[in-house]
Amino acid sequence: MSLQNLQDIILQRFQRHDALYQFLLKQEYVPERWLLEQTIYTGPSRRSLLGYLPVKENHRVLDIGSGFGAFAFDFAAGFPVEVVGVDYDYELVRLSEALRDELYKLGTAALHERAKVSFYREDVYRLGKLQSLGEFDFAVARFLFQHLQQPLEAAVSIRDRLKMGATLCVLDIDDGMTITYPENPQGFSRLQAAFSQLQTLEGGDREIGRKLPGILQEAGFRVTATALLPQAQFIRTTSHDEGVRMTVQRFKEKRNRLLEEGIMTADEFEESVRNYLEEVQGYQFHTVCQVVVMAEKV
Repeated sequence: MSLQNLQDIILQRFQRHDALYQFLLKQEYVPERWLLEQTIYTGPSRRSLLGYLPVKENHRVLDIGSGFGAFAFDFAAGFPVEVVGVDYDYELVRLSEALRDELYKLGTAALHERAKVSFYREDVYRLGKLQSLGEFDFAVARFLFQHLQQPLEAAVSIRDRLKMGATLCVLDIDDGMTITYPENPQGFSRLQAAFSQLQTLEGGDREIGRKLPGILQEAGFRVTATALLPQAQFIRTTSHDEGVRMTVQRFKEKRNRLLEEGIMTADEFEESVRNYLEEVQGYQFHTVCQVVVMAEKV
């Protein structure tokens, strides 16, 4: 089989994955709907990484914070590997299993014939003790560490589930690497500041990207590569754009927590959303970077 034919087959498999996610999105109730929309929206950038990752035939791959299972399915579409996805959210694990079963029904039209995918509800801090999971040749954690109260402890736990010489790939955000001009509308700025404050109160860190190499080194890894995945655009944004709609949806899903913590009042929240939608129109340059760190267990 030629390389072009293989690439076409994998692309067709991705399309079947996306169709399944689009079907799920149309359902009346979907937990973490904003995450599902983000999963669909970021599919091309996520899949662009696959060719750079040291995943080989018969490898065991661990996807930590697997969400709706997208990265696990991406691996299984292109490689004859065993992929294990773990997430703390029971509903997301249940849905990932249901999605996997649907993809299994499609056979090689959706997944590599020798790929195997499973999902478990697990806490990242307990991975090191879960001997039943076995050891892995490769692990990935995408947008996980920004939410962790104890990232070093999590990194040590992940290390304990890897074979000697195995690679861990961590991808995450760093708000300090975001540039916008002209500045964001005041409504959005207020909502973003409130969201960041809530994430900090919950133990998260929106500047985790710059800290990842040091964390992994302290956890016993040897950092082998660091990179930035930049995205830049100069576009005219309107209140009807998909990105704006997804942003508002994510803010609304955090509304009750913002009110509970006293970060915003109900009136302040509604006014900020309204102002954001009124002010969003216009051309804007925007760039954001994901930090990528590759590290080897030594």
